[in-house]
Amino acid sequence: MIVEADDAGRLNCDADQLRALTWAYDRKIRVADVESAIQRLMGLGLIRLYTVNDIRYAAFPSWSDHQHPKYPTPSKLPAPPDTDLPQDSPSSPPRDQNSFSTRVVELCREELSREKRDRKGESRQREGNLSNGHDALREEPTPKLVAETMRQVRGEHPGWPEDKIQAETRRQLGLVEQP
Repeated sequence: MIVEADDAGRLNCDADQLRALTWAYDRKIRVADVESAIQRLMGLGLIRLYTVNDIRYAAFPSWSDHQHPKYPTPSKLPAPPDTDLPQDSPSSPPRDQNSFSTRVVELCREELSREKRDRKGESRQREGNLSNGHDALREEPTPKLVAETMRQVRGEHPGWPEDKIQAETRRQLGLVEQP
């Protein structure tokens, strides 16, 4: 979702669209899974959902704490409506520098652990380790490994669109079934 957000931290939050943009080649990810993840992110206070003219949007409440574009483009999406809660109310998420990142990593690890348990329950077995040393059944990829693999894919295929780069990264990390 972060890569889909504009310079103001807003994005169209349609589960179908996000599923197609993020997991275009992974048939195991359903729209219901994406919607569940959106609801969990909202429940954790990591995103704020709002609707304008029957279109659902999301905004990252702590976006400006972490993102400082040098040449920001004004958002074409509507701003979230005002809320009764002040920005730093007790029900808002903590605003320290590490809270957002820590919560996102915890949420990703939780999801990966669930997926890993699901994979272990399947009767199929994977052959050997992948070329980058990551075995999807034994360990989850670290954010650093994902970033390094994505950088490598971008370098090898400079003209590829972002969705194809993400799909190839997932394939190389063994996060999708290979044909």
